[in-house]
Amino acid sequence: MATKTKTNKTSHKNHVRGAQVEQADEPQLDAASDGDRVAEEVPMVTASSHTLRELAETYVKHMEDVGKSTTTSFAYKMELVGALAELGEETKVADVTPEMVKGYFECPRVMKTKAGGSKALPTILKSRRVLRLALDHAASLGWITSAPIPNHELVPLW
Repeated sequence: MATKTKTNKTSHKNHVRGAQVEQADEPQLDAASDGDRVAEEVPMVTASSHTLRELAETYVKHMEDVGKSTTTSFAYKMELVGALAELGEETKVADVTPEMVKGYFECPRVMKTKAGGSKALPTILKSRRVLRLALDHAASLGWITSAPIPNHELVPLW
């Protein structure tokens, strides 16, 4: 039974604000069982390839790792589920704009109850805070250069 090995003649590793990025000058090679070498496509990981779903999972895990209670972690997870429903789970973190975040901050999911009434101000602020903190976490990981948070003066509270 032949073993497969990967080689790469010229490979460079760069760090982009904490995120490791692999840049290959040549394709990765895979040794086939008959001794011939064939090119194998290896996906490149870049700072912009992370999705909002990955961010939500990573941020909730971070909350647990730093000792937040199960109740807090669950509450933040549920807030992020709502944000993902509005912004799209597969949306790239790097593609999120302040306008998109402002749209989420003002959407009915954040502002209104299921019955259509206005939510209490602390509830609205919590929904906004959770997304802001998750985006700040993405910036601290180097997934984005800064969190795309809109100017708070432009976002109405009611």
